[in-house]
Amino acid sequence: MELPSLLKTLSDLPGVSNFEDEVRAYLRTVSEPFADDMKESPLGSLLVFKKGAKTPKRPIAVSAGMDEAGFLVTGVGKDGMLRIEAVDEKFPASALFGLRLKLAGTGLRGVVPAKAIQLTSRAERGKYPEADDLRMDVGRDTDAETEKLVRIGDPVVLDAPFHALCGGRVAGKAFENRIPCAQLLALIERKPAYDTWFVFSTRTFIGASGAVSAARILKPGVVIGAGSVQALDIPGIPPHRRGACVGGGAGATIRGGRIFSDRALTRDLLRSFAQKGKAANLFPENTDSSRLYGFGDGVADVKILSIDTPVRHLRTPFETAAAADIEMGVDLLETAIETAGAAFEKDGAAGGGFDGKELGTDG
Repeated sequence: MELPSLLKTLSDLPGVSNFEDEVRAYLRTVSEPFADDMKESPLGSLLVFKKGAKTPKRPIAVSAGMDEAGFLVTGVGKDGMLRIEAVDEKFPASALFGLRLKLAGTGLRGVVPAKAIQLTSRAERGKYPEADDLRMDVGRDTDAETEKLVRIGDPVVLDAPFHALCGGRVAGKAFENRIPCAQLLALIERKPAYDTWFVFSTRTFIGASGAVSAARILKPGVVIGAGSVQALDIPGIPPHRRGACVGGGAGATIRGGRIFSDRALTRDLLRSFAQKGKAANLFPENTDSSRLYGFGDGVADVKILSIDTPVRHLRTPFETAAAADIEMGVDLLETAIETAGAAFEKDGAAGGGFDGKELGTDG
């Protein structure tokens, strides 16, 4: 399948953390024809093995999260409105006002109630609902009517269908993880330079336990994390603070929270990519790299490479990205596999430059 088609399907699928069943089923269906082996971790992460031209000294894994930020139903009010709570607190408050939502299982649609501007007091203007104090209006007037349709604990997702914009840009929900998933699916169709495990992990927004489980099964020597970096090329952000830009290309990231990319591997990756006549970015930081925490916690001596694609408006109904950046991310991930395998050959056991002084995590 073409990359835009993969992303459209993945973006439209519901997959709140711990409720990733539909996304996992699709990933399994698409990757199965190209897989040489396939496993599922106890916490639902999908592990797909692809035989390469060579076998590395230790397993190489390329990882992406499959879940999305969303909500859970916590109760039903007497007025028929649902009480919902965000699974992850990182939704911008301004994005929740008047938000369109739908229940993941049934597709029942609703909105987050919002007062009309003429009904608000001066003190209320500019204030937004908190992520743990939300309501969802599903068009029912009593709790008895609503309770026939909804159960406590049902997952709720953004109601934001994928669509194309001008200039090769695309918009939709859940790009933060679904772009990396689409990139891995596109990469699985190619023959890698080295045997590779493709890891689609669960629960990245609630502690990354899915990645921990996968790491303990595979015990990889190198994990190449595919992710999205917040693009700040938007009004109100000065040029010197923007960093990643939509349309500016994918790149390697130095640091993500408490996870650091291995310096030797990052340097070799950028050099190898340049030798192919391509220039990759070097991003200083990605604050949303929970997909990699689990690998650092699951395997003490794993080395990290973080490859990110710029995405505008993260954690909003219509995240925005450039098709060219997404395609470039696939090529960069492919080169990262080559780089990691070559590093193993150079050093014989742990990879080029892995002398214990350049750990992939902070210790």
